[in-house]
Amino acid sequence: MYSVCWKETNGSDSACAEQKLEQYPRHNLYGLKSCTEYTVTLATLGVGKLHDNDTTLTQFTGPEPVTALKVDNVDTRSVTVSWESPTCTQQFSVCWGAWQDKGGHSCTSVTNTSYTVSGLEPGNNYTIIVAALGVNEAQSDLNIVTVQLPP
Repeated sequence: MYSVCWKETNGSDSACAEQKLEQYPRHNLYGLKSCTEYTVTLATLGVGKLHDNDTTLTQFTGPEPVTALKVDNVDTRSVTVSWESPTCTQQFSVCWGAWQDKGGHSCTSVTNTSYTVSGLEPGNNYTIIVAALGVNEAQSDLNIVTVQLPP
C-alpha cells in the first residue's frame, strides 16, 4: 500500500488517501482550489502503516477557464476572438485550425484578452481554443468556439 496526502502549502485544508500498489499506480486529486499551491506527499506504507521513503512535491493548480469567449471582426482571412480573464492568469494559450486540418492546429501565447488570427482560408470552418495559464503555466480547462469564414 501507499498513501497520497495533499494540503494547501500555506493553508490548513488537507486530505490523504491510501491506494493499493499496482504496476502503474496513480491517484487523481479532486476538489482542489484554482490558483493554489499544493504540497503532495507520496509514501509507501509498511507494517503498522508506518511511512517509509516519503517523496514530496509542490504544484500550483491552474486558473478557472476564461469566460465570455466570443468572435468579432470576421472577414475572409482573419477573425478576432476576445474573452474575460479569470483571477491569477498570467497569460493565455490560443490555438486554432480548420476542421478539415485533422489536428493541424497552430498555437500562440498572449497576455491580453483578445487575439486576431490571420492568414486563414476563405470559406473554411475554424475551431479556436483558449486556455488561461497561471503560475508555472498551470492550465485551466479549455474554452472552445467555432467560426465559419465567408467565401
